[in-house]
Amino acid sequence: SADVVLTAKNSAGKAAQDTKKLIVEKPQLAVEARRLPFLVARIGSYYNPTTEWTSLIIPEEHYLTVVRFGDKEVFMRRGTRFQLSVLPEVLRVEATTGEIRTTVYWLPGGDRSKPVPILTTDPAVTPVVAEYKFAVVSAQWVSPVYDGTYDFEFPITRSNRAVEFDGIVAKQVVGPEQEAGLQSIDALCSDCNAWGFGRPRAQQIDEFRWRLYVEVIDWNRVVARQDELDGQRIDIDLVLQGRGKEPGYATVEMTVRLDDLEEKEEEERE
Repeated sequence: SADVVLTAKNSAGKAAQDTKKLIVEKPQLAVEARRLPFLVARIGSYYNPTTEWTSLIIPEEHYLTVVRFGDKEVFMRRGTRFQLSVLPEVLRVEATTGEIRTTVYWLPGGDRSKPVPILTTDPAVTPVVAEYKFAVVSAQWVSPVYDGTYDFEFPITRSNRAVEFDGIVAKQVVGPEQEAGLQSIDALCSDCNAWGFGRPRAQQIDEFRWRLYVEVIDWNRVVARQDELDGQRIDIDLVLQGRGKEPGYATVEMTVRLDDLEEKEEEERE
């Protein structure tokens, strides 16, 4: 803010002065930039260039949002908030989209001929509000998702020391109404070794279905801890790797069932 002195003269040449306070408001983001959708672009989904500003003085129509996919301008619209349901098809992100450059302009008085950049992800643009300059946005694959069963049982007897669980289903969105299978699934079990089990292994059955294989590798440990182990629930974490760098995650629960291990152990000794 600053004080502004206003001077007025009447017809007789007599002057009068008055001091007014001039308040200049600069556009400021209402929330942290990392919480806004304009910094994220998922392949197969629409890019949403929405930003949110705090100003109560600057009306929504005095902002202009411009989006470029690579070197091509694909979106120019007044305002800063856009609903997914009304975004045009040209904002759908594909693997070939390339770098996404978004710039928000303030239009003083609503005059489109004198745009003032206030936020950008375009290296070629220098915003007036310097802290609102971000790295260019790159298209990323949507993380894979788990769509299978979350629990299974492992019945253990002396003649059955392994289990195959076929309930794993995982997929990844790769385009409009398009899904693809994964490249790999890594199974992790921090408690398995302590109970006498080997590391679980995931084997692909078809494009979307996988089989989880778990086996006993230390029978003596299973027998020694059978009172604790019977009914024990053990978490197995799945790392779902598809296209792109970001994997998906899921956890399935394995319940152990033991069947007359002691009785069979005694029969064998006799």
